[in-house]
Amino acid sequence: LALLQRLLPHLETALALHRRLSRAQALADASLQVLEGLPIGVVLLDERAAVLHATERARRLAADSGLLQFGAGDGLAASPPAAHARLQRAMRAAVATGSGRSGGAGTGLRLEGLAGLQLHLLVAPLPGWRSPFGERTAAAVFVSAPSAELAALAPVLRALYGLTPAEAQLAQALVNGLSPQEYADAARLSLHTVRAQFKAAAAKVGVRRQADFVRVLLTGPALLGRLAAGYRTDDDGRARDA
Repeated sequence: LALLQRLLPHLETALALHRRLSRAQALADASLQVLEGLPIGVVLLDERAAVLHATERARRLAADSGLLQFGAGDGLAASPPAAHARLQRAMRAAVATGSGRSGGAGTGLRLEGLAGLQLHLLVAPLPGWRSPFGERTAAAVFVSAPSAELAALAPVLRALYGLTPAEAQLAQALVNGLSPQEYADAARLSLHTVRAQFKAAAAKVGVRRQADFVRVLLTGPALLGRLAAGYRTDDDGRARDA
């Protein structure tokens, strides 16, 4: 009994630590699942700029474009050589900031290849002590294909915001970069009709301006879950929604 009384405080401390670690691991696992649901690729880097985790979409975009490679030494490489040098500088600066050293606030890069293939990279610090992805995470690289279209967005918008089919199609077009006039021409509608549809859709989303409308859709829950069904490439290698 005396031995147990001496050990009990240490056992309580061990159990409390175990619970904290379990919660932290559960949070990290859940956070990674959220990343897998994004329509853009995400690569997490440690303090040495080595790859801790790369989502399936990041690896798919890299493989389809040939502009980004995951090296055998857990490194991230880019093509052509000049772009690779810029990427390495950006990653070193980002992980320095994320590790608490002086560095940079983040860098955007555009990788270009043959036949108009492009990837856009955003390299950003991600301080590990504030990150839900784990203490070793120092930076993230967000990977997107400018040619990709969010073709599966309309059904999600209808379910989330109660948009009509016409309003959802307009919202999808605006998110993909079309202007109201361009959408009106493509859909063979009058600009007056398109504006009326937008006004009704914006009211359901809770905004008035087109810029706010697109921003809310791009940062809201519509881009999670079902939009992660996958992008594939056309015969010429351009990424598009599956």
